[in-house]
Amino acid sequence: MSNTNSYESPFCTRYASEEMQYIFSADKKFTTWRKLWVALARAEMKLGLPVTEAQVKQLEDGAFSAPPFLQTATIYIFCLPLYHRL
Repeated sequence: MSNTNSYESPFCTRYASEEMQYIFSADKKFTTWRKLWVALARAEMKLGLPVTEAQVKQLEDGAFSAPPFLQTATIYIFCLPLYHRL
């Protein structure tokens, strides 16, 4: 299993700090995507799209409690019916 909290490249250990490796890591990328999806759902709710407060709360509660690969799948499944209607 690979390390997901740092970017892996032959040049990382030589040229990048630990902080820079984390900025480009899979963990940081997927965490940022999940935050974006929660913000998007909240904005869609405010615009009057068929997203309820309960759905947004459920998305926020579940967005960071599961492993990263499940979090992305959960958000995708939640939003798929909405975008299918657009």
